[in-house]
Amino acid sequence: WNSSSAWVTASRNARGQASSHASRQTGSIPRSSADPKPCWISCCFSSSRASRRWVRSFFTSFRVSLSGAGAMLEMNTLGGSAAAAEPVPGSVIRSSNGVLSATLTVQDVPTKAAGLDIASGLLTYNGLYSGPTLRVSPGDLLRLNVRNRLVEPTNMHFHGLHVSPKGRQDNVFVVIDPMDDFEYDVEIPADHTGGLYWYHPHLHGLVGKQLYGGLAGLIVVEGGEAVRPEIAPLRHRLLNLRYLLITDVAIAPQLVSYDSAEPSNAVHLVNGRHQPTLAMAPGETQFWQVCNSSTDAYYNLALPGGRLQIVEVDGGEVWESWFPETVPLPPGKRFGILVTAPTTPGLRTLRSGGYNQGPYGQWPAVALANVEVSDPSNRSVTAPLEMGTAAAFIAQKPVRQRILDMGEAQTDENPMFWFDDVPYEKITMKDVISVEANTVEDWVIRNGTTASMGTTQESHPYHQHVNDFAVIERGTYDPVTGTVLTRVRTAPRSRAASQTRSTLIRAIGFEFEPNSIAFLAAPFITATSPSMKTKA
Repeated sequence: WNSSSAWVTASRNARGQASSHASRQTGSIPRSSADPKPCWISCCFSSSRASRRWVRSFFTSFRVSLSGAGAMLEMNTLGGSAAAAEPVPGSVIRSSNGVLSATLTVQDVPTKAAGLDIASGLLTYNGLYSGPTLRVSPGDLLRLNVRNRLVEPTNMHFHGLHVSPKGRQDNVFVVIDPMDDFEYDVEIPADHTGGLYWYHPHLHGLVGKQLYGGLAGLIVVEGGEAVRPEIAPLRHRLLNLRYLLITDVAIAPQLVSYDSAEPSNAVHLVNGRHQPTLAMAPGETQFWQVCNSSTDAYYNLALPGGRLQIVEVDGGEVWESWFPETVPLPPGKRFGILVTAPTTPGLRTLRSGGYNQGPYGQWPAVALANVEVSDPSNRSVTAPLEMGTAAAFIAQKPVRQRILDMGEAQTDENPMFWFDDVPYEKITMKDVISVEANTVEDWVIRNGTTASMGTTQESHPYHQHVNDFAVIERGTYDPVTGTVLTRVRTAPRSRAASQTRSTLIRAIGFEFEPNSIAFLAAPFITATSPSMKTKA
C-alpha cells in the first residue's frame, strides 16, 4: 500500500471503549480515548499492473480502501497439477467456554504452497501458508496474540466482522513493529450473524504485499444459514481462493515479488493447493462457503452440469435465495452456496469464467478444482426461495443524501486514486464526513473520470468496514456533466452483494463499472456488544 491516513469524525457515543487490559504487548495504538471515534468504509480499487498496490482513501465515518493487483505463479511450471484430494483451509482453532485464545506468529520462513516447497518469499502465520481457520460463536471473545517476526511492521483486520474498530479490536491503525507482540481482544456481539469472514493485515503501505505473500485466514461465526434444517445435515466445505507466481521451480522455488506479475500468469489455488479434487456423489448437494482472499483476483465460479443456489453472502443471511449460472467473486467476497452435483458420474471441473476489469485487470478463464462425481447417488436439497425478512432499515427514511465520486488516473505508470477530485495522499481532516449513530443516509457513489483527474477507467469493487448497507438503485451517468443517464431501482435480497445480483453488502460487494452510479442506503446502527452500545 502506498497511502496515508485521513481520520473520520464519528459521534461521541460511537462504539467501543479501548480495552483496559494491562498488557505486555508493545504494538502501538494511535490516538487517545479523547479523540473522535473512528469507524471505516473501504472502497477497493484495483491498481495498475505497474504498481500492484492497495491504496486507501478515507471518507465518512469509515475508511475507504482500494484493492490492488497481485503477483502470480506460472501454471506450466507446476509438477503434477492435481494436488491431494479434499483440501482444507489450514488448521482449525475453536473457541472454548466463550473465548478463542490463540497465538499467531507472523514470519517469513520456507513453507509449502501449490504442492511446492517455497524457499523464500512466502509470509506465514505459525509457519503455514494458509493461516488457521478460527471458529467462534456469537457472544465470544476472540483473543489473538500476534507476534511479529518480520522485518517490517504489520497488524490485523477482521474482515466483515461487525465489531468495534477501536483499541484492541478491529483497529487497523494499530502498528505491530518488528519483534513486537500485540494482543487483540475482539468482542463478537451476541447478535452477530453466523457465516464466513476472514482476517488479514491492514497496515497502510504494506497490505497488498503482505496479503499476497500469504497472510490471510478464514473466520467462521457459528450459526447462520449453516444451521438451517435443510442445510445442517449436508457436507460443509470451506474453500479459500487465492493465487501466486513462483519462479525457479526446478531449483529453489521462490515467490515472485508483488510488483512483478500479470493476471495471465497466475496459478490459482484452492486452500493453498493447485487444482485439488473435491468428491461428490451424483445428485448430492453440499454447502460450500467460498472466500476470495486474494489481493485483486476476480472469479466467476461455475460447475458445468451442476446447480448453484446462493443462500449466504459476505457472512450475512439472505431473505431471498437465487440460482445463478456463475457466481462472481471480486477480492474479499464470500458466498455460501448450495452446490448440487451432476446426476451422472464423471470428472467435472470447477471453473472461473474470467473477468475483464479494465486495462490492467484481464483475468482469464481458469480451472480451479476437479470435482469427482462417483456412485452411490445421494439426495439433492433445495433451500426455499423466501428465506427471511428484509432488513428494516431499507424502508427507513434517510436523514440526508451524499454524493461521492471515486476514480483513478495514471501518473508515471502508477495509479492515483481519488475521491471528489482529491487524491488519496492529499486527503485531510477537512475532507472528513461526520454521521450520526442510529440513522440511515442515502449515498450516491459514482465511478468515473473528470477533466482534472484523468481518464483511466477500471471496474472497482466496493468494501465497507463494520456496517451494512443496501444498494437501492444502479445506473450510468455522464462524468463530464454529472447527468444520470440510466437509473434502475433494485430489490435488495441479502445482507451482501455481488457484482450483478444481490444488493446489500456487509464486507465487500458489488462491482462499479466505469461511468456507473449506485445509490446506497447506509445505516449506522447500534449493536448488543458491551463495547458497541452505539456507533457511527
